[in-house]
Amino acid sequence: MRILHTSDWHLGRKLATHDVHDFQEAALGHIVDAAIEQRTTAVLVSGDVFDGPVPPVDSLKLLNRILTRLRDAGIVTIVIAGNHDQAERLAANANLMHDAVHIVGSTRSLTQPVELADEHGPVLVYPVTFLWPDAERHNLAAPGEEPLDRSHEAVTRVALQRIREDRVRREAAHGEPIRTVVMTHAFVTAGGAEPTDDERAKIACESERDLSIGGVQTVPAALFDGFTYVALGHLHRSQQVSMPQGSATVTRYSGSLLRYSLSETLHEKSFAVVTLGDPGTPAEVERLPIPQGRGMARLRDTLENLLSDRYAAHFDDFVELITTDRERPDHLFARLSSKYAAIIAHYHIPDGRDPELLGRRATDRDRHRQPIDILKDFVGKVTGLGATAAEADVLSSALEAVETGSGQ
Repeated sequence: MRILHTSDWHLGRKLATHDVHDFQEAALGHIVDAAIEQRTTAVLVSGDVFDGPVPPVDSLKLLNRILTRLRDAGIVTIVIAGNHDQAERLAANANLMHDAVHIVGSTRSLTQPVELADEHGPVLVYPVTFLWPDAERHNLAAPGEEPLDRSHEAVTRVALQRIREDRVRREAAHGEPIRTVVMTHAFVTAGGAEPTDDERAKIACESERDLSIGGVQTVPAALFDGFTYVALGHLHRSQQVSMPQGSATVTRYSGSLLRYSLSETLHEKSFAVVTLGDPGTPAEVERLPIPQGRGMARLRDTLENLLSDRYAAHFDDFVELITTDRERPDHLFARLSSKYAAIIAHYHIPDGRDPELLGRRATDRDRHRQPIDILKDFVGKVTGLGATAAEADVLSSALEAVETGSGQ
C-alpha cells in the first residue's frame, strides 16, 4: 500500500504583502497529480491546513477542489487540525463528508481509526488532532482522576496509550499484528527535551508558531515506538525523527507546502510517498519535490551591485535585500523594487556596523522566546514584581484561548 503524507499547507498565508494563493494552488495540484500517478490509497494531511482560524473564501474553495479531486480519483483523504487551524471550525461538516474524506478536529475520535486494506491485510490510520494541553489535560484524564500535567508530553502520552489499547483489541479480534499509522501535529524530538538554539536552527524555522502555551512544548519520539509509520506535522523542514535504537517505527515530518519564511530559503520542499509492506517490515519512504512558483534568497551587497545583472537570477524570487553602502541610498525601496518583484524585507546595514544597533529585526534568540515568558516580563515591568504562579496560569489560559479561538 502507498500513502502520501503532506502537511502545513497554511492556505491563506501571505509572505509580507505578497499573496501566494496561486503558488499554493499549483503545488496542491501537483500533489494530487502525484497521488493519482503513484496509485496511492490515501493522502494524509497532518495539520495546519489553513494559516488561521478564519481562512479566506478563496482558500476554503481551494480545499474543496483538492478534496473533490482526490475523492473522484478514489483516494481516501484524512485531515487533522494543527495549531494554526481552528479545529472545530475545520471539522464542522465532517459528519456530512463522503466516506473517502475524513476531517478530524476532536480527540473524541482517538479510538476510531480509518480502516484501509491491501493484499497484506488491514491498515489502521489513527488521526490525532493538535492537542492543546490546557483543554486536553481535562478531556483525557480518567474519570474521577486529577487533570494531567500541563504539557504536550503528558496529553500525547495518554492519547497514544488509548490508541495502543484500541489496536490491541483489534489485533486480538484479527488474530495477527496489524499495521498502524498515527497522524499528529506536534514538536517531536528524539529525547523530548527543549532544543538548544543551535539545535532549533537545524530542525525548526521562523514560521512555526511556538507551541509552549500551557507547558513544555516538545514530545519525545519514544512515545511513538511500536507504530508502523508516524505522519507528523508542524515543523516546516522535511526530516526524519530519530527513534530509540532497535525501533522499526518510521517517524517523519513531511515539511510545509511552500517556503513560508526567509529561514526556509535553503529548504527543498517535498511530500512523502510511504510504502507499507508486510506487517512487521519497516515503512519505505520516497521524497518527491513540490514546485515553489518562486525561488527565495537572502542577498547582501551594495545597491549598485544588487541592481546589476549579477543578481538577475533572483529578480523574480522572494528576497531579503541588505544594502551595504557607507551612506543610505536615496529612494532605496523604490530603486530596489524597480528590479525585484517580491521583496520580503530590506535593510541598510553598512559593512562593519552591528545590525542589532540599526533596528534590524529581532534576533533568533528573541524570536523563539515563549509567549508566556514575554507576558511575564511585561507584568514585571508594569508592577515591579515578577508574575506569580497564579498570574502565570491566568496568562497561559488567556493565550491558549486566543490561539484556539475560544476566547470571548
